[in-house]
Amino acid sequence: MVLRRIALTIWFGFMAAVLIGVAMSRAVDHDEHSFIAAGVLLARDGLLPYRDYPYFHLPTLVFVYAAIFKTTNHLLLGARGFNVAAALALLIVVFCMSMRALREKEYYWRLGVSMAVTLLLFTNPLFRYTEGLAWNHDFPVLLSVLTFACVCSYSQGVGRKVMVFFAGMLLGGAVSSRLTFAPLIAPFLGMIFLGSNRSGDKRWPAAVLFSAGLLVALLPTLLLFWMNPHRFLFDNFSYHHTLNTSYQIAKAQKETVNKPLPFPYGRLISRYTGRMWLILTFSYLVIWKKLISWNWRGDGDRRLRFVLVLIPFAFIGSFVPTPSFKQYYYDLVPFLILGIIYSLATTEPRLLRRYLLTFLGVFLVCCAFSGFDFKYLTAFRTADQWPPLVVHSMGLDMKKAVGNGKILTLSPLFPLEGGLQIYKAFATGPFAWRTAGFVAKNEKEELGFVDAEDLSQLLDCERPAGVLLGGESEELERPFSEFAEKNGYTLHQRIHDYSINSRIRDYDLWMPAIR
Repeated sequence: MVLRRIALTIWFGFMAAVLIGVAMSRAVDHDEHSFIAAGVLLARDGLLPYRDYPYFHLPTLVFVYAAIFKTTNHLLLGARGFNVAAALALLIVVFCMSMRALREKEYYWRLGVSMAVTLLLFTNPLFRYTEGLAWNHDFPVLLSVLTFACVCSYSQGVGRKVMVFFAGMLLGGAVSSRLTFAPLIAPFLGMIFLGSNRSGDKRWPAAVLFSAGLLVALLPTLLLFWMNPHRFLFDNFSYHHTLNTSYQIAKAQKETVNKPLPFPYGRLISRYTGRMWLILTFSYLVIWKKLISWNWRGDGDRRLRFVLVLIPFAFIGSFVPTPSFKQYYYDLVPFLILGIIYSLATTEPRLLRRYLLTFLGVFLVCCAFSGFDFKYLTAFRTADQWPPLVVHSMGLDMKKAVGNGKILTLSPLFPLEGGLQIYKAFATGPFAWRTAGFVAKNEKEELGFVDAEDLSQLLDCERPAGVLLGGESEELERPFSEFAEKNGYTLHQRIHDYSINSRIRDYDLWMPAIR
């Protein structure tokens, strides 16, 4: 028993090392600026999203990141570390769910299959691409899978009533971290009310408990909505479906906005063979073996039916956002893996060897195509060049040069890493700035948007101690550079991003000639 635990510890320790290497080697993504800036503004200044500045996501991760930033000044390192932990926790949860689903099988057989499905998730390109970045994917995906585990246990008559309340809180945390998880509320309620082994008079209280847990987790979100309903609704709905769409059309990206029907399949299957093998395996072991033959029996098949009910709703959440990006479809991956697990768990013994050999063959092919990702283990040799550490060093250099004051920039992460302040109107990075021209003039001030026409008025009230350029396109940053030149700012320092795997980019820090 002790040796087994040591072996599993080494196994997951190796996975953790790869996940850290992957996450810490990735260049800064401009989506990360808004998530980190929101957490910093809350932790340092007590500013809240929607009420004090634009924020185009639901707010739970703002509170999570703020708590992290209360304990460390390494902002990007702390945020990415949290998401790596969530990704590793997801792997462990999937492994444990597999071991439980296969508990009637011989130990080493179920251990081998559980390790294989965990590796199938670990080597999946969508998982590998998304994990670890300071986005809002790893945490809600983990919470949604934990919700599934709790609801399944309760529906089988295993868990107590508190488990269904806890499941509601978990799903509420997922929804309030990323709005695209909201469609999962309906199938989970259906699972509790219609798919439970418990008597009918116990299902209504369970559904009420689940809804109560959901409501408790959503209370911070509802409070922010109550503070400023108009800005809350605009930032979470109008911005995405009207403002950002107008911007994309103006940029002649209609093929992304309109999204023809085959588009999501391209996101799921093309470019990375690992995605195709996961979908083919699911199609063969679940859709063909179960749906075509309609061979259902036992609790394992009940859980498989739950998975099949959840997947269309998860797909809706992945498909709706515009424009679409491949990381949005990562939400589907764990549920495809769970479908494979429950299909194998309920396979008749006479057919098990055939399906198991098919599964293991696909798994080996997937590993062969994804094996190059293990190069990230070598990232530990150059840990001093990890982007989170380099960005923090760049921020400290800026702090040393500027001293105190606000920095005008569309890349707020860099000055915040050094302890400097930013203009809250640019807390979203480039996103509010590039779409401000599509906002009605009489609404800009109320919504907290600033465009080129309003920039001088904003900066006349409080001159920036520095202007940081180079993080976004020259076109977007042109009003900033024109302001710097017009008001006697000079190029004080060119900061080079020397981190591994970063884009070749220099950041120019402009400061007043006379301070």
